[in-house]
Amino acid sequence: MIPEFLPIGSKTLVRQTSSTHGADGYITTDSGVISEFQNRLKNKLESAIDSFSFHESLTEENRDTLIITYGVTGRAAKVVFGEQKKAGKPISLLILKTLWPVPENLIRKHAENAKNVFVFEMNMGQYIYEIKRILPDKKVNFFGQMDGRLITPRQIMEVIGNE
Repeated sequence: MIPEFLPIGSKTLVRQTSSTHGADGYITTDSGVISEFQNRLKNKLESAIDSFSFHESLTEENRDTLIITYGVTGRAAKVVFGEQKKAGKPISLLILKTLWPVPENLIRKHAENAKNVFVFEMNMGQYIYEIKRILPDKKVNFFGQMDGRLITPRQIMEVIGNE
């Protein structure tokens, strides 16, 4: 499925380009060759997603609440996780480090026992649609903020406390 690379510096001319090339190594405009190449790359990525998807997870037993976030909001969510743990209120936290391709199996696994899923984003909700698509049978709550201020642990506590 994966063709070998020709060695650079051998008698065969090797070109490096972002253009699609045919089996002969030259740029092609053949739509069939281009389509086959793009589909091969897509399948290669999708088959290996678990090997290059990075995340951090904090999980408590018997939890029914899952917080999903990414980026700087993960810091505030970690504070909330710690406070909830001290208070004896089990929750789980999934901080995604790789957003695309979407790590669907990872998200499903972490949401398996959750009754409530909360997604916190520092934007107007671009990733929430991916989460809802992956978890159609779960109650997925969204909190987004895009006003120059960071989402705080207090805001997260207020949102998850109201459910």
